[in-house]
Amino acid sequence: MSDRALRKQQQTRDHLAQAAIGLFDQNGYAATTMDQISTAADVARGTLYNHFADKDAIVAYWVDTQLAQGIPQLLHHVMTLSSFEERVTGVFEASAQWWQGHWVYIAPYLRHRFQQVQSNDAASGSDMLAVYERLIADAQDAQEITATTPAPQLARYLHFLYLGAVMHALGNAGVSLSHELKQAAAFFLAGCRAPSAIPTHADQPARRRPKTKA
Repeated sequence: MSDRALRKQQQTRDHLAQAAIGLFDQNGYAATTMDQISTAADVARGTLYNHFADKDAIVAYWVDTQLAQGIPQLLHHVMTLSSFEERVTGVFEASAQWWQGHWVYIAPYLRHRFQQVQSNDAASGSDMLAVYERLIADAQDAQEITATTPAPQLARYLHFLYLGAVMHALGNAGVSLSHELKQAAAFFLAGCRAPSAIPTHADQPARRRPKTKA
């Protein structure tokens, strides 16, 4: 596909997504139909289905587009932090704050992403994978995390931990998404920390022996 065709495709998808989000905000997600979206976008029903299989796919595209727009600024901020742990936590915290303002779209977004597991494509379309891969590659160069597993593979592991944390927060009222994402980041780091970055017994403060009575 030529660059011109790709630009036209993206413009069409952006137009369809904006029309759909407008209807979701106005009428509610469940009450809005694909026919209503095609009418609002002034396109044929078949054109809509050529780009999106269902409403969940539209939401996933719109969410990923919104997140992608903030990636350059987010990367600029987190790269000023000194460690991989601080950087990935910063990315997750920014994501948690964004989701708090768009909570209604979490369920359809997750449905779409996990439905793609069957096609081994659950992470496709997510620009966050590129962010994770950049952070992981830099951490591997700095010997913060193991380099025995390629950065792209570790990025996918981290992405699925992220999705799992979001899903857990969605299904449990009162659970903090920010806390869940911090736990996911800590779990990832614990599993892939480079041996040279793991504190040894010599690095740990000596324990004081309890005093015995004479």
